[in-house]
Amino acid sequence: MDMAEANCKEQVHDDSIIVDRSTCIVDSVEDIKQDASDVIKIEVEHQDEVSPVTKGSSRSSVTTMWSMVPAPRPSTLCIAVTVSSILAVAGTLAYFSVGDHGKNWSYWLEHFFAQEKALADKTKEGEPVLVQYDAGRWFYFVLLCIIFVVNITIIIPALTVVVRRRCKSINTKLNRMRNLEDKPSVEAILPCFLPNECEIIEETIRHILKSVESPGAFKLWVVYNTPKDMPELEERLKAMSERDDLPHGRKLVVLRAEGSKSKAENINLVLPQLTGKYVVIYDADHHPDPESLMLMLEKMIRRGVACIQGSTYIRNLNAGVVGRVIDAEFFVTHFIYFPIMKLVTRNAVFGGSNGLWQTAVLQSTTFDHNMQCEDIDLSVRMLLEKHSIDFCPEARSGELAPVSLRALFKQRLRWAIGWDQVSLQLFSKMGGSDAKGTRKTAVSYVCYSRWFMQIVGLVAGIVTPILSLIQRVSPSHCHCGLATQLLQTCMFYCYIALGASCILEAMLQTRHRGAQSWIQVLFVALFMFLGCLYIIFQATLICFSMFKIYTGTVGGWVVTARNVQKPTELKCAAVDEEAPAPLD
Repeated sequence: MDMAEANCKEQVHDDSIIVDRSTCIVDSVEDIKQDASDVIKIEVEHQDEVSPVTKGSSRSSVTTMWSMVPAPRPSTLCIAVTVSSILAVAGTLAYFSVGDHGKNWSYWLEHFFAQEKALADKTKEGEPVLVQYDAGRWFYFVLLCIIFVVNITIIIPALTVVVRRRCKSINTKLNRMRNLEDKPSVEAILPCFLPNECEIIEETIRHILKSVESPGAFKLWVVYNTPKDMPELEERLKAMSERDDLPHGRKLVVLRAEGSKSKAENINLVLPQLTGKYVVIYDADHHPDPESLMLMLEKMIRRGVACIQGSTYIRNLNAGVVGRVIDAEFFVTHFIYFPIMKLVTRNAVFGGSNGLWQTAVLQSTTFDHNMQCEDIDLSVRMLLEKHSIDFCPEARSGELAPVSLRALFKQRLRWAIGWDQVSLQLFSKMGGSDAKGTRKTAVSYVCYSRWFMQIVGLVAGIVTPILSLIQRVSPSHCHCGLATQLLQTCMFYCYIALGASCILEAMLQTRHRGAQSWIQVLFVALFMFLGCLYIIFQATLICFSMFKIYTGTVGGWVVTARNVQKPTELKCAAVDEEAPAPLD
C-alpha cells in the first residue's frame, strides 16, 4: 500500500497530457492488481522451476501481460499508413527506374510525362508528342506532389475518425456519469452584452437551468455589461436570481460587470469567485443539448485533460438558406475537420462557448480582452503551458444564425483577425514556453496550417480545375504531361473521398434531429460540392484580416447580431447589426 501511494506521487509527462498522479486514490482493487502484476513477473522469471500446473498459469499470466500493453494511438496508426503509402509510391518508381531491366529510366520518364494526346503537326499522323517541362510546369508538378501528400494526411484520418466513432456508445458514457458515487459540482458562466442580447438572455437562462443535465450541484453565473442602464430587464434578472424554486434546486447569480467592454472582461470578473471543480462557458444565444455537459464531463474525467470543447449547430433553421449552410459548415468542422486536427496533432482548441474547463486550470490565467478571439489566444497559451484540450463533437449546443450576410461577414472577419493575431504572436509565445519541441510543433501546425491549407485549397480547388478544363477544351493553350494529369485526377478523387466521409457521417448522425438532420445531409453535400466558393470566401477573409492588422484598423470587440424574433414585451432599444462594446 505504501509503495503504491509513493508511485502515485510521480508525475507522468506526455506531449499531449500531463497527469498529476499525486491526486490518485489507491483503493484495494488497485492494490490487488499491483500484487497480481508482481506475481506475474515472478512466474515468468522462474518459469523453468515451476510445476506443470504452474507453467499453465504462467502462460495465462503472460497472456494477461500482453493484454495490458496499450494499443497504438490512432494518430500513430494514421502516420504509419501515410508513410507506408508514400513508401509504396516510391517503391513503384524505384522498380520502374532500377528493377525493370527491360526499360531504362529515361524511357519511363519520357512516357510518364508525355501527354495523352498529340498536339503538333504529328497529331495528324496519330503520333504522341512529348511535353517539354519548363520551370513553370515543374513548379506546378512539385506543388501538386506536396498537395497530394497533404491530401493523404487528411483522407486517412478522416476515414479513421468516421470508423472510430462507430465503436463508441453515448449511452454507456451517460450511464457511467449517472452512476458516479462522487458527483462533481459544476458551475456555468454565461457572459452577455446588453442591449444586443436582451431578447435572448432570459430564454437562455431558463433553458440551461431546466434542461442541461449535471451529475451534481449546478450554479449558473450570468455576467453582463451594458453601456446604459436597462432597469426593467435588470430587475427581472435580479428577481430570477433571488428565487429559491429554480429547477432541480440549482442556483443563479447575476452580476453586472461595471466598466467591462468585452466578453473576456466579463468572464475574468467571475473566475476568482468560482468554487466548483469544473466550469463550463456558454454564449448568450446557446441552448446546450440536455446530455452535452454530461458527455464533456465523462470525457474530461476519463482523459484527465484541462478542457473539453463541444460542437455547435444552428438551432433556428427557419433563418433561411444561410442558416442551413452555416449549420452544414459547423457539422463538417466539428465532426470531421477538428477531429482530424486532434488526431494528427494530439491537440485541440477552445472555441469560446460550450467548452468545459477544470476550474483550477482556468483560474490560473485570464482572458486577454485585447484579442479579437480571446478563446484561441487562451487555447495556445494553455497548450504551451503543457495543458491538454480535447474535442467532444457529440456534446452539442445550438446557437442562433447571424441576422444577415453583413453580420455573418463581420463575424467571420473577427474570427479571421483573431486567428491571425494569435498566429503572428506565436513565435514570441513559444520563446517563453518550456514545452517540448513536439508540442510546439503541434501548436505551430494548429495555427499556421490555416494559412497553408488555404494555399492548398486555392491550388487544388480553384487553379487545378481551371487548368484541367482548359486542357480538355483547348490543349494547345495549356497542357501538362501525363504525370501532372495523374496527380490532378488523384486529388479529385481525394476530395470525393473527403466529401463522401462528411456525407456518410451526416447520415449516421441523423438521430440527433430526425427529419431536420436528413435535410442537413443534403446541405452537407451542397457545402462540399461548392467547396471552391468557401475557399474563396476564406481567402478573402484572410486578406481583409491581414490588411486590418498591419494598418492598425482592427477596431474593438463586437457582438454578432442574431436572427431572433424580438418578444413584444421587451422594450429593447434598436441596435446595429453588430454593435461594438463601448470604447474609451
